Amino acid sequence: MAPQTDAKESTDPKKQPDPKQKKTTVEQLKSVLPMISELVGPRSDLWAVGATMFTALTGQMVHEGQTDSEELLYAMTKRAPSVRTIAPDVSPDLAEVVDRALAFEQEARWPDARAMQTAVRAVAEKVRLRSLSKVADAVENTPSLALITGASTGPDAEHEIVRKPLASAK
Repeated sequence: MAPQTDAKESTDPKKQPDPKQKKTTVEQLKSVLPMISELVGPRSDLWAVGATMFTALTGQMVHEGQTDSEELLYAMTKRAPSVRTIAPDVSPDLAEVVDRALAFEQEARWPDARAMQTAVRAVAEKVRLRSLSKVADAVENTPSLALITGASTGPDAEHEIVRKPLASAK
């Protein structure tokens, strides 16, 4: 025998969805959207770029959580650690770029992508110049390399590799 259902139960107004309640939920969402749109924008995109750089430099996520939702919650409620606390060998200049991108307060982040790009390029140029300087130092301080490359050596060389023309073979 099939179980009986109470006819009152399906017509009871207390059990029916309240159209006003549905409207209230929509109204609540509408009131929250401006706040969300203030939080999500170009500076949150720069946070994501900083998070990608952080992971590339440290091998770790900015915030470790058990789930994606937990990581998102941590990103919204916890400050990011400085890159150098996890990877102390990262240059201070590069760490400053990443840390600023990950600043908890949006106003403290890079004002726009162009400003962050300029900072990243400046760090890259410093690294390039440092690398060239190290190569020049190695060449100058290794007489056999200086002879092979034709680099000038000695105190007047000023870390500049000067190529001398090779004598033509006859």
